[in-house]
Parts: sequence; structure tokens; C-alpha cells
Amino acid sequence: MNDRKQLQLSEVLKAQTEGGADEATMSRLAELLRDDPEAQAYYVEYSQMHAMLAWEHGVLPEVTFDDSSPSLLHSEKNASSEIRSMRRWRQLAIAATLLLVTSAGWHIRNRSQSPAIAIANVDTVDAPLAVPIEAWNRREILAVVTKRSGAQLTAPDVAMELSVGDQVRTGKYELTGGFVELTFDNGVEVIVESPASFEIASQMFMILQSGRLAAKVSPEGDGFTVETPTANIVDFGTEFAVEVLADKSSEVHVFDGEVDVSPKKALPKTSGVRLHTDRATRINKTGNMPEGIDIDHDRFLRELVQTDPRSDRYGRIVESLNPVTFLRMELTDDGRTLLDQGAINTPGTIVGGQMLSPPFAAGRLANALRLGGPETRAYAVVAEYVPAANNQISVFAWVRAKSRARWGAIAKNWAFELNYDVKDYNFNQAGQFHFGLYRDEGDLEVQVQNADGELISIREGVPIPLDQWQFVGFIVDGQAVRLYRNGKEVASTPCVGLNISCPKQLGIGTKLSPDGTRPDISNPGFWHGCIDELAIFHDALPIEKIRELYEAANHQGTVSKTPPAPAIPSASIAPND
Repeated sequence: MNDRKQLQLSEVLKAQTEGGADEATMSRLAELLRDDPEAQAYYVEYSQMHAMLAWEHGVLPEVTFDDSSPSLLHSEKNASSEIRSMRRWRQLAIAATLLLVTSAGWHIRNRSQSPAIAIANVDTVDAPLAVPIEAWNRREILAVVTKRSGAQLTAPDVAMELSVGDQVRTGKYELTGGFVELTFDNGVEVIVESPASFEIASQMFMILQSGRLAAKVSPEGDGFTVETPTANIVDFGTEFAVEVLADKSSEVHVFDGEVDVSPKKALPKTSGVRLHTDRATRINKTGNMPEGIDIDHDRFLRELVQTDPRSDRYGRIVESLNPVTFLRMELTDDGRTLLDQGAINTPGTIVGGQMLSPPFAAGRLANALRLGGPETRAYAVVAEYVPAANNQISVFAWVRAKSRARWGAIAKNWAFELNYDVKDYNFNQAGQFHFGLYRDEGDLEVQVQNADGELISIREGVPIPLDQWQFVGFIVDGQAVRLYRNGKEVASTPCVGLNISCPKQLGIGTKLSPDGTRPDISNPGFWHGCIDELAIFHDALPIEKIRELYEAANHQGTVSKTPPAPAIPSASIAPND
């Protein structure tokens, strides 16, 4: 039902409700309702609304009060009269509403062979009104929920939550806690990221009030349109993403194909912009002019998939090296679990802290763990970390830093807490490794304990690049500890053996307290950015395999190739927590 028809229907219903509907008006109502389920549903809901108003408040004429006779008897008589009047008007209002429904139904039945509209039982004024589920079931089915991760998708006007496999109908929706994938009947696939508020008007039209979405448009969906507070986006069989920012500005990123973007408040004779592959634009909150921006391939999650380690070259190489722990940061149904594809199978748990966005994002190869830094205090923990017992260990991951948080943790199995009031540190049972960024300088560093319990530290000396994927890691081979970035060694120092007395827990994106129950109070080192493909091996990977892993990921996507900087002497590194 389009806006024009809805306006005509509203005018006819208003005339009928107010008693001004003649035969021509009733005939027009029948014409508007015939063979139109949306118009019929609107009619029934309109009738129900007036019935509820009549029941709750009555339909009272103007009442005047005579202040010249204030006696109690007179007041009681007036009150009794008013109560009787209210009852009469309630009965008349309900009867009028039911007459409205039945009279329109009579016209429809007599002017068309179409089935009559289902109405409430009119035998008694106590008949129950339609419940929200009935209104929901009358709406047009447009799509189905095909996947979700940690998300709660609700249709708030009918108080309904949708799960995978549920039908998606016209109406407004709220999304919290994760991602949801909607597949329309015309083949259009839309992934919505929370927190988001949106409305689905048809198979070809969505309204995004807040949040992010990524769409893959099938040939049958050519012309699929997304409206935001500041822009209209029309697709021509492509893959694109849209974000409505906090100030209601809109960004559009095109990954493949073409999209037309039109500012909603454009000045006269101001044209929109046609975006092609790898182009993006922003429409600011005034909504009057497009502004070209760089495309961001890493901001939007474009697939809700779980990756088999054997399905890509990188995964096959890692699997061939027998990892003890291999966290690919794949999406899970609950949105909180990190699946372990390593030999020991020790999954991790995400602690969301104060994050509003989901803890997953587009990763180096598929998906990544996304953490918000000190502001959100989000992290993950592996509760049953298995230490290396053979004097050798390798830890590698892909990371993308949004900022260089103080002591930003990539992965830490470390129980030592720094106390600045103590001059002689006791490093006994500190842990196996402390891997992340160095203090406020923000360069890569790693600390380990050798077999004698001595603290061994090295760092790169150059701040890690921001907003670029970096392949980082270290190895202990029994004689030395070596630090790597993007397939090259950037620092090393002697280290004989490896401590095996360590905490049970592994912190990811934070350093845990000695008992492993919470982030460290003094310097938790909350990571700000993404961590992906975290792998731990109980042997020292040879440099050839480290380079092979780096190059394998290069063949599967774009990666920063920032050259490593010279290492600085380990003696300049202060102990930390």
C-alpha cells in the first residue's frame, strides 16, 4: 500500500468514524480494501484503535458544572448522572466501532467475491481484541534470518524476537549484541551490525536509522535502495556497505559495482554521486553535499562464516605445524566463544566490558577479535592455558592497532605485578611470556623467563603502524628469544631455556591479575584494535616457515609491508607488568 492510498483510506475511515459516510463513501472504502491485504490490515488496526480508546476513556460530551448549587445532594446526583452518561457513551462508542467494521465488511462482501475480512466476535463488548502476533502475521513476508552471531533481533512494536530461520516481515527492527544476516526473497543478502535500528519496507527498500549494514545485491535485486537520515543509496547489482554515524552523517563504501548516492537535503540543481568499485563518500549531517573519502575494507563485516583451517593456504600451513592453540577468531552463535582449532582444543571466552559494538570485525583472512581499548575494557581469556615444557615456544598473530594503548597486550601468560615501591623485583613464577606493545612508546616487545627464572626482554624500537595489518610474533628456541614483524626478525637476545611455572590462564588483549580472575588493576594493557589468527606452538618455528605464513596471507588479501626497524639493545628495557 503506497502513501497516497493510505492517505485516501485514512480520510474515508475518518468520515466513517465521525458519522459522515454516505453510500458513496462506503463504496469507496470497499474499493480501497478489495484484494489488498495491507489496506485490510490497516483498516482492522484502525478500528481496533478506536475501540480501545472508547473502552479506556469513553466518548463524553462536554460537561458543564453549576457552581450555584454546591450541595452534597446535588453533587451526588450530578456524579450519578455523569456515570450513567459515561456508560451510555462507552456503549455507543463500542457499538459504533463494531458497526464500522461490520458495515464495511457488508459492502465488501456485496461488491466483491473476495473473502471477507476477519473481525472480532461482535456478540459481546467483552470480546478480546487482536493480539500483536496477529498483526505481525498479517504483514508481508520479505526475507528470512539466515545467520546470526551473538545478536538479539527484535520487532519492538510487536515485542517479538527473531531467530535463525524466522521470517522477516515489513516493519521496524532493533539489533543489539552482534550480527544478523537477512536473505531477501529476491536474493539480496544484508548483514546488519549492532547496535542498529532499521525498517524494512519492501524487498527493494530499507531504512537505516542507525548502525551499519553490508549488502550483496543479486541481479534480481537491481535497484535495491537504502535510505539514511541524510542520503538515498540506490544499488545497481553490487556489493556495498552503509554506516549511519552518531551525528546522523552517512558513509557509503562500494566494494564491487556501482551505487548512486543522493543527498536528501541537496541544494537545487545539486547532483548526487555515482560510486564505482573501491570508492566511498560521506554525506554530512546537513545532508546537502557528498564528500569523497577513502574506502575502508576492514570496517564492515561482509560475511558471517566459520573457516575450516584446511580451506585456505594459511590455515593449511598452520595446521601442518601442529599448533597447540589456534584461535581463528571465527564467529560463533553466542558471540562470546573463541573456537580453538589447535591440538589441545582450549577455547577462549570474550569478556565484552563496556563495548556496544560486537567483539568481531573483518579480519586479516576472515573475521577478527575486535577490542575497544581502555575505554571499553574488553578482552578474552583462555582459562586452561597449557604451557610449553620443552624450552621452546612460538607465538604468532595478525594484529591491527587503532591506537597504541599503554602496555597494549596481544597475548600474555604473565602473573608478575609491578610495584614501583619495590627496588628489587622478584620475578619467580612470572609466567611464560608477555607479548604486546612497550609502555607508551607503542613498539613491539616481548618478555619471557628463562629456565633459571631470569627476565629476558627485547623490543623493536619503532612504534607499530596504526590501521594496518601486521604479522607479529616471537620464538624461544632454547638459546635465544627472537622478535618478528612481517616475516622478518627485528630483535633477538640470548635466552637459555624457558620457565614452565606459570599461571593457568592466558589473557588476550589484556594482562590478567595473578589469579587470572580479572584484568590487572595497575596496568591491564587493554588492546585497542583487532587480533586475528593467534597461534601458539610448542616448538621454535624456523624462519622459512614464518616467511611462508606471511606470504600465504599476502596472497589471500592486502597487507601492510612496512619494513622492520633495527632492534635496540635489550638492556634499555625496564621490567614491566
